[in-house]
Amino acid sequence: MKMNNNIGIQEMVQRSNFSVHSMKMLFVLLFVSIGLNSYSQTSPVFAGEDKYVFFDPDSRVGEVKLGKTDDSNDVYYVWDTWDQPAGGNCEFDNYYISNPTVTFYEPGRYVFECIKVSKFGHKKEYVVLNVTSKVDILDVEPKSSMCFIHGSALSKLDFNITTQPSGCEEYVEIKEGTDVLNGKMNTIWPFYMHEVKFKSIDEDGKYYDSKITCDIPVINEQKSIDRNDLFGESEIPAKVEENVDNVANVVGCINRLHCLSDPATILPPPLYMMVYDVSDGGNSTVNSFTFIKTWFDVVGVLPVSIGFKYNSQFKGVGFNFLCDNGNIYPEIYYKGKLEAEFSVSMDCPIGVFYGIKLDASGTLGQKFIVGDGEEHILDTRSSSLKIPARQDPYLYLGLTVSILNPSIISATAGFQLEVQGNTYVNVNKLMKSDTVLCPECKDILETGIETDGFNIHLYLKSSTTVMSLQTSEYKYLLF
Repeated sequence: MKMNNNIGIQEMVQRSNFSVHSMKMLFVLLFVSIGLNSYSQTSPVFAGEDKYVFFDPDSRVGEVKLGKTDDSNDVYYVWDTWDQPAGGNCEFDNYYISNPTVTFYEPGRYVFECIKVSKFGHKKEYVVLNVTSKVDILDVEPKSSMCFIHGSALSKLDFNITTQPSGCEEYVEIKEGTDVLNGKMNTIWPFYMHEVKFKSIDEDGKYYDSKITCDIPVINEQKSIDRNDLFGESEIPAKVEENVDNVANVVGCINRLHCLSDPATILPPPLYMMVYDVSDGGNSTVNSFTFIKTWFDVVGVLPVSIGFKYNSQFKGVGFNFLCDNGNIYPEIYYKGKLEAEFSVSMDCPIGVFYGIKLDASGTLGQKFIVGDGEEHILDTRSSSLKIPARQDPYLYLGLTVSILNPSIISATAGFQLEVQGNTYVNVNKLMKSDTVLCPECKDILETGIETDGFNIHLYLKSSTTVMSLQTSEYKYLLF
């Protein structure tokens, strides 16, 4: 009898709990039925959006959380399965909260009804869930922090992949044959577009080819473009301009740097006409001997000679592509040296004493030098790009002692004043786009040569000559 009494008490408690819950729901329904205002169907969604849910074909289970979190004490929710596929099977963890978790044991299309009840009335909404084992790829984009280098292998981690159902990137793979960057560069540009293909699983757990592909820019960091390579190219390829930072300005810059090798750019017409090309290396140069050896009298007594030297090997100009922080940018290289010198000399005989001839001489000249002959790299992202140069005017006054003729045996001593300009080529000023890849230098005569002050030096200079051969020369810094 005691055991029977306990069972009776438990049944009474359960019935009591059920009665309380039932009374609560009846009160809510009564509250709604007496005519309080209902929510409009255009009110903010509380049942959540329609979505796809991944159904694991191995475990035969899918799970999703419905609705939205709502901690209000005076709002009540009721969820119910409104429609499901034939043989469908699902389970709620709680029908009476705002955001229950539903577990699916069969794939298919499920429709759930949610009723929200509060003092303002009630609202009914529906949410559709497509439970599927098939993963569709909606979109693929390369991550902005990635650069793609020729010869490297690709990984899913290189891409942002959007799937349906969401969060199923682990079921996506890169298709074989497109996972290694080994495309051919059919032009001079160390750049090509590579099509990456993908595959994902279907309802049977087998991989199928997706129609979604992704084109990525690929560069070869080991290949350079010499300025001479641009001949025959009419324009910069559109894909290169789209994916490489500042490439049009860099092309304009190397065109202008290349003009330093053209005597017509540096010299006035009477001088550059005397320059000829050396076949070995194609370097413009001129014989180091005086190209003008014309003597004439100034006021009948002062013989004057004009001298000119020119040598340019500034032809190693080009660029290559590099990656940095996800961006492709060009890097300029140059190699060579430009030297030009123009001088005017005057000799004034003083007299002959005991067979020794005395002559006063003077020279006024100008040197111009760009580069040092070595190869240098310029980072085009820098705002302070400079190529060292020199612009040195000088003045020499001296005395020559000779026997019979200065070319036979002579000794010279004098003072030379040199002004060394702190000169450089401002490469940033050359970074301007060219409408054509290989314009004439006369069209782009902006060399951007600038000078920051001067240094003045005074030297004592001496030399000796025997039988037209200069045996020695000395130069001592005085100031």
